[in-house]
Amino acid sequence: MNTGSRWFRLTGALALGVIVGLVGGCKGDDKKSSSGGGGGIAPPPTARPTLVGMPLRVDLSGGNATAGVGGSGGNLTTYVETGSFKDGAGPSRPGIDNNIISAASLADSSVTIAELIADGGVSYWASGTDGYLELFGKDFFLPAGVTLNLALAGIDSLTIRSHQPTDYIRIAGTISLTRPANSSVNLNLIANTAQGLAICVDGTINGDGSAGNSAANIYMDLLAGSFAMTGTIQCRGAAGASGGTGGNLEIYVRNGDFWMAGMVRANGGDGTAGGGNGGYYDIEAGANGMVQHFRWGIQVNGGAASAGGGGNAGFGYFYLYGIVEYFTYLQLNGGNGTTSGGASGSNSNYLYAGDARGVISVEGHGGDATTGSGGDGVYLYVYPYRMQSLAVVVNANGGASTSGGGGTGGYSYIVSTTGDMVQVLVDITAHGGNGVSGGNGYESYVYAYSNMHHATVQHTSNGGTGTTGMGGNGGGVYVNSSYDDYGGDFRNVTVNSTANGGNSTSSDGGTGGTVEVTQGQYFGTGFVTVNAQLNGGSGVNGGNGGYFGPYGDYSQLDCTMNVTANGGTGTTLGGTGGQLETYDYYDSYFLRGTFTARGGMGMGASGNGGTGGVVDLYANEYMSNLNLTNLNLDVRGGDSQQDNGGDGGTVTMYSDGTVWITGGTWDASGGTGSTVSGTGQGGLGGTIQGGAYDGAVIVSNTTMRANGGNGRGDGGNSNPATAIHLFGDYDSDNIGGFMSLNGMFEANGGSSTGTGNGGNGGNLRFAGSFWASIFVGELETRGTYSANGGNGQGAASMGGNGGEVYMYGGKHGQYQYGTVNANGGTGDTGGNGGQVVVQHGNSPFVTIAGSMSANGATGTTTGGNGGGITVHYWTVGSTITINSGVTLRANGGGPAGNAGTIFLNSDGAGVTTTGATLQTNNGMGVAVPANITIN
Repeated sequence: MNTGSRWFRLTGALALGVIVGLVGGCKGDDKKSSSGGGGGIAPPPTARPTLVGMPLRVDLSGGNATAGVGGSGGNLTTYVETGSFKDGAGPSRPGIDNNIISAASLADSSVTIAELIADGGVSYWASGTDGYLELFGKDFFLPAGVTLNLALAGIDSLTIRSHQPTDYIRIAGTISLTRPANSSVNLNLIANTAQGLAICVDGTINGDGSAGNSAANIYMDLLAGSFAMTGTIQCRGAAGASGGTGGNLEIYVRNGDFWMAGMVRANGGDGTAGGGNGGYYDIEAGANGMVQHFRWGIQVNGGAASAGGGGNAGFGYFYLYGIVEYFTYLQLNGGNGTTSGGASGSNSNYLYAGDARGVISVEGHGGDATTGSGGDGVYLYVYPYRMQSLAVVVNANGGASTSGGGGTGGYSYIVSTTGDMVQVLVDITAHGGNGVSGGNGYESYVYAYSNMHHATVQHTSNGGTGTTGMGGNGGGVYVNSSYDDYGGDFRNVTVNSTANGGNSTSSDGGTGGTVEVTQGQYFGTGFVTVNAQLNGGSGVNGGNGGYFGPYGDYSQLDCTMNVTANGGTGTTLGGTGGQLETYDYYDSYFLRGTFTARGGMGMGASGNGGTGGVVDLYANEYMSNLNLTNLNLDVRGGDSQQDNGGDGGTVTMYSDGTVWITGGTWDASGGTGSTVSGTGQGGLGGTIQGGAYDGAVIVSNTTMRANGGNGRGDGGNSNPATAIHLFGDYDSDNIGGFMSLNGMFEANGGSSTGTGNGGNGGNLRFAGSFWASIFVGELETRGTYSANGGNGQGAASMGGNGGEVYMYGGKHGQYQYGTVNANGGTGDTGGNGGQVVVQHGNSPFVTIAGSMSANGATGTTTGGNGGGITVHYWTVGSTITINSGVTLRANGGGPAGNAGTIFLNSDGAGVTTTGATLQTNNGMGVAVPANITIN
């Protein structure tokens, strides 16, 4: 029968192609309360639906095949136009006052088509092979225990149609539509004006296909009344050499409700040459201010194949509006196969809904394979207008393969399209499958059109394990409190993600995954907590760590993080650490917690540690600020068991406004070489740099390290060009430039733990400006500043030389209260002292209230030379004051190290050293006063 055009559909959704979806609510599982801080909105339910024990209501599965391809599942279409879906058996069944089936025909519990035609009399008519039974003032009632057998009928379809308000169609017995030597009879049930429960199916309608013949198609159309079903409808394809296709079921309820709870099945049949595809579903209901209750299970799996490819999972649409309360399980797995696993990802599942509540559980794994590739996980789109007290649980792993590639994990796109997302749990598992090459985890998106409050996103999407090929990459999760250029804010939002790269036994490990959280546009401060594991997989070369991006979008974001994105372990080379990055779209950031992105461990005899990760913190548009409180950053290079440690990573931060850094430890040091055996070197220290364009840089009680790594061979150098550089006027426009530093700042060379040389100290630079020729603002330094050389060990070893510490002041004054050390490291030959420089321009004064040293180190045979300490004003004169009790030392190391130099130059304006100690002794402890210059 021609069902006509679909009476409502969002055409924009169709543009996305064939897609699936779900959302849910649950009746009676979790009562509403004001718990969870959701403003009186209940938290998402904790109960979860399952297919186990769920009664089977509809079965449209394809048949199995013994020598070919299994049959495809059939199609289910249900429309509820002005009413709603309801769970349960529904109201009491209507009374039967004038059954068209006679008592005589019912007496032996078996009704034939001939008896039905005779009972119908003038109410029955035929057109060719189509029969019609018209109900005028009569009901059609098949009691329990009675079978209506249409197998011998000379018709291809039977239509039973009621016409008056009290004419009902009730099926409590069994209708058999199967014909052994022909296609099954199609059945149409139509209720024109019947009120109440116009059609009830509490028995069984069996329209299975016989061998080589088609299953029945069943069509129901209710123009005025409601539909209820506690029985079973089955139109399964027959088994055979090739499996038969399942039949189609269409039910249209125009002005009533649809009562049913249970499972719908439309699986593809198993086969030899190939598995059958799962069926198609289209479930729709209008809004009309009503509450939808949907407690269904839907199973549309692809069939398995013993000598071919598994069948694809089914797919379909949900269009349910109004308030939708679901407690639903959707299962759409790809079938297992030999040449390939069934692919769920090739088809998509789509849900549109109104105000979605309750629970949706989705299982959509790709099928496993032997000689071919595993199938991909399902594609899922969930598009309600608003989400409230809702749990969406998705399991969509890629299939495994024994001699092919693993399948890709599933894709999820979960969006509230016009309203808030409040008291919501989204729990997604989408691993890549294991295989010769591991499958990748895939992307998941959770977006709110407006506010996202009291929401938790659980995301697990590891890359699959590879054997001779690479491990798969971890998946990504993107959480955004804005959609389609609109937005709200985050409140009590938590994102938990595990998206590690897959391991490989003979190739490279996979890259760690991605987490991005984005605050809605043009809103105030949003609050989000992120806990994530985004590590690279292990392999010949370790996989790189993943990516974490907390973003404001023309707004402020307050993010607490506990994120690990280390490089993977490698037998040849450890993987590179991952990345933390903020965007600079007119945003300010409040960041706290821990981000770890170490280089991976090097394992083999020539396995170097991986390079440390990258941190880029940008807030450099129109007085945006960075507030970094108790933020711990670890981008150290990876250690190596037998070879060289990896180089340290990079931390870069810029703000148009002010940078506040309070507490925490930032470490960009090189990794340790040869932790177990060998003579590997320590890794090169990394870089920490940045500052404010036109604001201030305020650092308090923070530790920053960019040391060279230790090694059984030589210690690694700290970065000689840029170890730790902080600037108060980064764009050099003479605006801003105030900088106050208090903490521990280290750029030390690494030491030898076996036999080798110490590494050299690096470069510490702190200034009111990036450029030495332009100084503005004010510089205050407290704490400890170290650029010491590392210690050498063994005969003929050399200690590392001290590095360079530069402090450039501003025009309002410069205060140096900290302890500054740039000493050489010990060794057979001691390392030379480094350089400590305090320069200032256009400043009325410089005050040194902390001790400084640039000593050469003691050596076993030769001491290192002393370095230099310079306090220099290089334009117009100003006063220099070295406070009483302060010690400046640039001594040579014993024995025989040359004395260093101390140069204090105020260009004639005055230098005060009363009560201070200035030393430039040689290695024998003899003072060399000629090396002290005061101008």
